[in-house]
Amino acid sequence: MQREVWVNGEKLTYTWEKKRVKNLNLRIRPDGSIAVSSAAWVPAATVDDFVRSRAGLIGTARRRWQTERPLQAFLPVQGAALPCLGRTLTIQLRQGKEEARCEGNRLLLTLRDPADGQAAQRLLERWWKETCRQLFAALTAKWFPRFERWNIPKPVLRTRRMSSRWGSCQPQTAAIPLHARLLH
Repeated sequence: MQREVWVNGEKLTYTWEKKRVKNLNLRIRPDGSIAVSSAAWVPAATVDDFVRSRAGLIGTARRRWQTERPLQAFLPVQGAALPCLGRTLTIQLRQGKEEARCEGNRLLLTLRDPADGQAAQRLLERWWKETCRQLFAALTAKWFPRFERWNIPKPVLRTRRMSSRWGSCQPQTAAIPLHARLLH
C-alpha cells in the first residue's frame, strides 16, 4: 500500500507491505523508491514515524545511488571520467582496430566507429573484466603462498556484479567471487 509522510517540507512516498516479520524493515532501491515491511499488527502511525526518523538515511542513500552508477550504466563518451584503482581515467575514443588500453590517466578505446555507443560499452566491459582478472590473479599469486602450508587448494577467482557484497568465499569449491566494482 502506498503511503506518504512529510519531513521538513519534503514528501516521502513509500510502499508499505505487511509480512510475517519481527522488525520494521526499510529498503531504498536504486531507483530511489522506498519500501517498508512490518508485522501485520504494527499501526500505520508507527510505520510513518519510523520512515520520518530515517529521513536522513533515506536522503544519503538516494544521493549515493545517484553518484554510484554501476559500470553497465557508465556511458563511455569522449572525455568521461572513470574512477579506477584510486585514480580517474579520462576516456578517449579513437577510430581504428578495436582495442582498449590504459596510458597514464587516459583509457584509449579504439573502435571501428567511435560513435557506436554499444560497441564502446562492450569494449569497456571487456577491458574492465580483463583488468579485474589480471589484478586479482596478481594478488592471489602474492598472498596464496602464505596459505599453502595448510594444504588449502588455490582458489579460483571470479568477477561478478554483486548487489550487497565486495566478495565471498566458497571453501567447498575453492572459489572466491569478487565484485567487479572493486576497481573503482
